[in-house]
Amino acid sequence: MKFRYSYILLLVLLSVEAHAETSSLSEEDILFEKVYNDPGNIKLNFELARLQLKVGNIKGAAATLERILARFENETTAQLLLARINRQLGNPTEANRLYQAIINNTNAPETNINQARQELASAKTPEDLWSFSGYVSMGGGLKSDARGVSDHNQVLLQDVIYQTTTNSKSEKYRIATASFNAVRKLDPESNNNFIANLTVTDRTYDFYSEGKTTSYNASFALDLQTLGGFNTYTLNAGQLFVASQPYIDYYGASINHRHILAPNLMINVGGSATRQEFQDYPGIDQNQDKSNWTISENISLTKSFERMRLDASLINSDILAKQDWYGYHSMQANFAVTTNYLLGLTSLNKSVTKNLYDAADTYVSNSIRRDLINTYGARWSIGLESWNTPRNNEITANIDYKHNTYFSNLQNYQRTNDEDISISLSKNF
Repeated sequence: MKFRYSYILLLVLLSVEAHAETSSLSEEDILFEKVYNDPGNIKLNFELARLQLKVGNIKGAAATLERILARFENETTAQLLLARINRQLGNPTEANRLYQAIINNTNAPETNINQARQELASAKTPEDLWSFSGYVSMGGGLKSDARGVSDHNQVLLQDVIYQTTTNSKSEKYRIATASFNAVRKLDPESNNNFIANLTVTDRTYDFYSEGKTTSYNASFALDLQTLGGFNTYTLNAGQLFVASQPYIDYYGASINHRHILAPNLMINVGGSATRQEFQDYPGIDQNQDKSNWTISENISLTKSFERMRLDASLINSDILAKQDWYGYHSMQANFAVTTNYLLGLTSLNKSVTKNLYDAADTYVSNSIRRDLINTYGARWSIGLESWNTPRNNEITANIDYKHNTYFSNLQNYQRTNDEDISISLSKNF
């Protein structure tokens, strides 16, 4: 019995000693052991790198990110973090090489490409906190149903179909876009940024002067490293002018979180609330009744391959209008494939939107309105210096095509199917 008690006491002492030894290990040491036992786990590797950055082990974080890239060569999130570390360590040449690798990888997530452009545009020392970048585009096109008339010029009024005199007509247009970004790092050793953006777009038709639209959008965002990824908090506001007359004023806020699920697989989840204030407009009675709050939730996935990128997203929205019959519930699914297998860069996209109206204007019909919009399109881009996949700061030629098919259970809202084809030149700076 005495031997038995001595044995139990020995086990207790060994357990206490083992616990004390484990307790003496730092959080970084514990995580490093997990990575050592499961080196292919990219989530654990990213968790270790971010912890090392948090505790100031910059060289350790660099080694962890280099191990990720040794296994997953084109993992652009690791390249982006490693580029920032190289700038902190005073290695601008290596940092720039990594930024260029991300930018030239046209199959990388758009978020990473844009961040690499912004950071590469800044000065080459970690003490310089500001960076500036932008985008300009000019072109023209042809839209088959610019006026958005009803199918076969028919409308429904109190369950009786009438013929209208408005005709569907193809219209040529010119379009220009300019976008400017200013980014400020919150501190030299941080991956947290303040981002400001201003975008202006103008579309003018050759003969359909009432269809001219001009939009202004300004946004301010904080991009903060948290929860194993990044959170982006955005405030935005803008105006839409139609035929040079104020048509909509809007403002809103959004929150999005993105992080890596697996090698070259990024998820983004978020939500937004936007207020649209419709203005008094000549020829449109009670236009202000369309004023609404749009509440949306979204989730998207981006998977990058060596020469291809797949994007998929779901958006769920509720449009809460001043008058019920302008309010509706919307569900949208989007899919896109981007590849540089062929000459230049080719993108194919598909979108399906379903709108369900909670209330109908009984003056029009006793039925509840249901709309379905089926869209598919393509974009082909080529650099005018490389004559292949566009490179950073290279003038790029683009050809865009879009086809919309409309379905509605009410004749008033059954629109003619339309096509839009355009050619443009663009440049990042």
